[in-house]
Amino acid sequence: MRNEELNIQSSIIQYLRYKGIKVFSIPNGANFPNHYTRYLMSCSGLTSGVADLEVLLPNGKAIFLEVKTEKGRQSKTQKEFEEEVKKLGFDYYIVRSIDDVIKLGLKQLNI
Repeated sequence: MRNEELNIQSSIIQYLRYKGIKVFSIPNGANFPNHYTRYLMSCSGLTSGVADLEVLLPNGKAIFLEVKTEKGRQSKTQKEFEEEVKKLGFDYYIVRSIDDVIKLGLKQLNI
């Protein structure tokens, strides 16, 4: 993850946690020292394309947030993941700033 995306993601996590909302990072874009380590991680659940953040909401609801910079675009596997989770009834959002999350919060997060 590039520094700009990392900064955006960190501010989102801090904001949501401050608001008392459970949020988890899903570090699937990590670089590994070799193919064997990546293989071991994939055996334990590492999956390409999974959203950056999962947000747990009341009443058994969850949403997924993909963090992108202003010019960032989804990869093919990220688009596939978005399709899959939407088919399962989850909400998925691309957020490019803390302001996007705040705006989203007014409708979705009730914050």
